[in-house]
Order: sequence, then C-alpha cells, then structure tokens
Amino acid sequence: MKFQRFGRVFLMFVFSAVCTVSSAQNRFTTEQKEQDFEYLYQTLRENYPYFGVLRRQTGRDWLAGHDRYLQLVRESVDDKSFAKALQAIMRELGNGHAYVVGPHMFDEMSRIYREAAVSPEKENRRYRRWAAVYDRAKPHYDYLKEIYGIQSVGGGTAEGEAPSGYDPARNLSLDMLGGGKIGVLTIHSFGNPAGDSALLMRLLDSVQSCDHLILDLRQNGGGNDLYWDHHIMPRLISRTYRWNGLSVLRRGPIAGTWYEKEFHGFGKAASLPNLPPEVTPEDFAVVMDRKVVRPNGKPRFQGKVWLFVGSRVFSSSESFAAFTKATGWATVAGTRTGGDGIGADPIPMMLPHSGFLVIFPAWGGLNPDGSFNFEARTTPDVEITGASRSEALANLVHYIDPTVEALLAAAPHVASVAPFRNGAQEVDPSVTAITFRFSEPMHGFSFSYGPLGEKAFPEIVKEKSGYSADGMELTLAVKLKPDTEYQIQVLEGFSLRNQAGVSVEGYLLQFRTRK
Repeated sequence: MKFQRFGRVFLMFVFSAVCTVSSAQNRFTTEQKEQDFEYLYQTLRENYPYFGVLRRQTGRDWLAGHDRYLQLVRESVDDKSFAKALQAIMRELGNGHAYVVGPHMFDEMSRIYREAAVSPEKENRRYRRWAAVYDRAKPHYDYLKEIYGIQSVGGGTAEGEAPSGYDPARNLSLDMLGGGKIGVLTIHSFGNPAGDSALLMRLLDSVQSCDHLILDLRQNGGGNDLYWDHHIMPRLISRTYRWNGLSVLRRGPIAGTWYEKEFHGFGKAASLPNLPPEVTPEDFAVVMDRKVVRPNGKPRFQGKVWLFVGSRVFSSSESFAAFTKATGWATVAGTRTGGDGIGADPIPMMLPHSGFLVIFPAWGGLNPDGSFNFEARTTPDVEITGASRSEALANLVHYIDPTVEALLAAAPHVASVAPFRNGAQEVDPSVTAITFRFSEPMHGFSFSYGPLGEKAFPEIVKEKSGYSADGMELTLAVKLKPDTEYQIQVLEGFSLRNQAGVSVEGYLLQFRTRK
C-alpha cells in the first residue's frame, strides 16, 4: 500500500509565526481573493473525503460555513491577512494533512518533491507532477516571501544527503534495560532517513542480543515511509510481509486526474463491516493499498519487537503502526494513535490568482474493518497507559518482564499531585485548588485539555494560580462540578520549563468528582 511519505513534517505552517520584517501589500483584488476562495471551496467539496468524519467527531459542518469563510476573505485588508484567512479556513477541517503551505517551508517542500521525482520508486511519475506544481507556484511564493521578509533558501543538499549541521543523535536514542534484556530505541521523527541511516544501523546492530526491542514512537509525528520500510523493518524481519488492503477515493475531478488509473470496483469494499455511511459508489471509488517489506539479508533480530505508540503517532509513523497491526510482524503497545497513515500523499492544489498552494488528502485510507484510519486510527494490541511518558514506559517494561526495572527519565516531571491522587474517582467537588509538585524548580504555565476534549477541562482561575516560593509546586485555582470527569494535560515543549530551559515531561491528570 502507498502511505503518506512527507505530509507530517510540514504540518500547519502558521503564517504569523514566521514574520520578522514585512510590509502590507495588496497585489490581489477583492474579486480575485473571492474567486480563489470559491475555487478552494469547490475543490474540497468535490474531492475531500473526510467531511463526514468531521461531523461525527465535532458536530461541525465545514461546507455549511461557506458564507462565514467568504466574509473572512472579504475582511482581509492585504495579501498577508488573506493568506492568514485561508489558513484559518483550512484549519477548521481539523486535519494535519490539510493546510496552506507557508512561505517559510516552500523551498524545502519543493526540494523534497523534486528529489522524490527522480528517485527509483514506482511513484516517481506522480511526484514529477507534484514537483511541477511547486515549480509553477514558485513566482507566487517569491512574492509571498518578500512580503513576509523571508529569504529564499539557496543551494540545498544532494539527493540522499543529510542537511548541513544535522545531528541524528538528537532524533535517535537507545537505552538498554535489565542488563541488556530489553532495548528501548526512541525515534522522534521519520523526517530524515538518509541523515539517520548510519546511526540507526549501528543502534539496530547493538540490540541483536536483546530478548526484546521496544521501538518508542510516541513522540513521532511522521515524515517519510522510507525510514521504516527501507531502514527499520528489513533489518529486523526474517521473512517478507505484505499488506493488500482497500481504501477509497472521492470521485472528484481533481482526485480522478491524479489517481483514476488505480480505480477498482466498489464491490470490493461494500462488505466491509465498518465502512462509513457516506462512502457510497456514487461519491467514492475503491483503490488498492499494497505494501511489501522484505528482509535485507543481514543477520536477523531473534527477539520480540514491540511498537510503542500514542496519540502523537501520525502520517508515516501511523502507517508503520497500521502496517504492523495488520501484518502482526510485531506487537503494537500503548494507546490509540493519531491516525491518517494509510493512503497516498495529499494533493497539492494551486489557487488560480494568488498561487497559494493548498494541500489536502483525497485518498481515504481504510483499516481492515472498513473504518477510516483517519477517524478510527490504530488501536494497540496491548493497551499500556501512564500519567507520564516515563511512567507508561515503566509499565510496558513491567508488562514485558516484571524482573526488569525501567528508570524514570531524568527530565523535569510531575512528581505528585494534591489533594488527591491521579485517577481518583470520588473527588470532593468543593475542592478549589489542585497542586502539581515537580521534580525540580519550574516556571511557566502550559496546560490544556486531554483526550476527552474541552468539555472535560475544569475552569481555571489563572489570576489566583501560582508557584510556591521555591518553584517546586504550582497550584491551579479551579472550579469543579459534581459528578464530572476531568482531565488536565501538562503540555510538553511549551513554556513550563526548569531553570535551564528544559521542558517538563508531558503529564495527564485524570479524576472524577462525586455526586
């Protein structure tokens, strides 16, 4: 099967985040902006596969927002605010593979697709067409970079080379537990298979004597399928694994232009038990996902492999999880993934007047039961949870071998909460303060809602919240309701950091108030 190869690396480029020196310019007329929006709206209406998923998950009807979106476009006062309006409109789709390409990433994305176009892969004909779209858009993005004060990236790297200054040790790490019984290989991204290849091979060589290998992908948002189907799996398997699955594709004019030769009869999908109700033969065609991974002839790993996943696993790392779950070559452990890993790269669409590139998926990847992978995602074979990443790892290690101890990470983390324990089910709703105690002095404030969404996030009175004098404790002033389930997510990678600037490790507090 064909999976997204590059999508997640370039997810959600927010225009406002890259502005350093800029000027307001108005090359596009109001009529041109409106026509660009109408072209975007009509193209998505006819080709985007996940409107039904959005309605089921959020209750929102993106298509019903036409007039509101058009008003946003009309209110844009210059070309930059028009770009921001388009980005906001695309963001309402809630899909990490649907966005407007930002000016600061255009050169890199163009380079990657040009390289893919000349690679010895079966898909290179399609990627030549992808690259041609970027070539046509270049003059428009030169203008966009000008108004944002962004310098074009000159030169670049040769195909297969790592970017200058790239350090693979920042992406890969290996921990050996229990005297070498269990190896834990953490991979934060699949974005640079060429740059990581040498170190990855050395690390895989070093775990050959382990009884178990944990591939920790919980922070991996994707990148390039080559990372796992050319570099990881062939080094670990002793036989060939194949996936022959079904997916669906909107019968829109643009999707058909890119994929029409791959259409199959709808009858192949009609009997799948969890096929979404909106997937009908009138609106969708069936396409085949095929993927074959063969051993590379080197000595094989003789132990058991565990793929450790979570909600951040998306795109190409999700494709690895889906392939693993379908073929059973390893055991998938952890929590449900982020999804959208089955299918092909999202389509690049150039708007007719502005030349902005809009990326969106047309290929709706299906799990073996017929559910959209984007919606149902991948459920692990073994559920392993924990309030923090280190606690979840310790729980998985204990599940694998109770005699092996997993040392908790040295990174700053939540050591305890008060006045109740994490997971408590009879919390007094009159509680007005929740205290997080950290492993070391911290500063900053970065909390959000957890997997249950905004409805399970308590009201926080920020002006009454604050740190203890030594920075070891942060107390949140809260207002709770009776008989309510709550979650508070401590966000990793944001402003909550120690004195050296190192981010706190993510932590999920869950509790329920009594009636």
